[in-house]
Amino acid sequence: MTRNFKMFLSSKTRFYYFLSILIICVTVILSLFLLFSNKNELPRNINYKISRSAGYKRISPILFAEPYVESEHFLPMKNVISVVIDSLKKAGNISAASVYVREFKEGQWCSIHPENTFHPASLMKVLLLLTHLKSAESSPDYLLKKILFDPSDTVKINTQFYSSSSLKRGQSYTMHELLYFMAAESDNYATKILWDCADGAKIQQLVEALGFPSLKGKEEDFVVTAATYSNLFKIIYNASYLSPEYSEYAADILSNCSFKGGLSSGFPESISKWHKYGEWENQGFEPELHDSGVVDVDGRPFLITVMTRGKNIEKLSESIKRIAQISYIQLTNFHP
Repeated sequence: MTRNFKMFLSSKTRFYYFLSILIICVTVILSLFLLFSNKNELPRNINYKISRSAGYKRISPILFAEPYVESEHFLPMKNVISVVIDSLKKAGNISAASVYVREFKEGQWCSIHPENTFHPASLMKVLLLLTHLKSAESSPDYLLKKILFDPSDTVKINTQFYSSSSLKRGQSYTMHELLYFMAAESDNYATKILWDCADGAKIQQLVEALGFPSLKGKEEDFVVTAATYSNLFKIIYNASYLSPEYSEYAADILSNCSFKGGLSSGFPESISKWHKYGEWENQGFEPELHDSGVVDVDGRPFLITVMTRGKNIEKLSESIKRIAQISYIQLTNFHP
């Protein structure tokens, strides 16, 4: 009995031994097959969203790339800002808000209330700025071209709650001056002139590349999220649409933004910042106020976009200021 049992164990051991060898051989063969069958395929990185510029025949330049998923390093900031937004709602200062924050060194980001959409209004002047500078890249004298400002009395321009310097009737302005009035002073007369002489194809290509909705619909239907709008500032900072020189040119104009509320009053005056604000008012709708730009906090550049809606423009400005103040405190403690 004992001898037969030992022989049984011995035969069973040999069986598992040969089975193990067989499994190893099959594994090696399958691995080699998969390796060589896919040798011409590049690995796909499914963790990043990549946006490319259209309008070229053989190439497709990258405008920006960023992780699909929010960074856990921004979670404390996201929680704090969410509480601030809730308190502003309870106080009646806002009815809705959304915030997008991104740091540029590693591309980490977070979004608070990303489901909310808003009318970008004057924020779209940044897109018009970029398309004109794109035209200037291929024509050295483009920015020196002069246009006479002599509008017809029938031309109607939307008024703004926050106003600054404006064009003077009967004077001629260079394209550079018109771009400055539009982007830094948010002047709607300069915007009207620049819109009428803009390259429509360039505008359409950029709108599509950035994921904006079509410009052909009604004004009240043109809405974006804070994250989508922020794409404009990404391509300026990355110099991925314009050359580095013209991207710097755009940022320099935006650093002279005349709006002193919102982000400008919420972040310390001493830190570097360039931004654009936008206000939207339409009968039957609550007014909106937004501010988007790049700020430098302790040598680290951050993009922040705050979009708000409520019953009172001045309270919206104060709300953006409050969100900016809290954001600054959180960003000084940001250590990924």
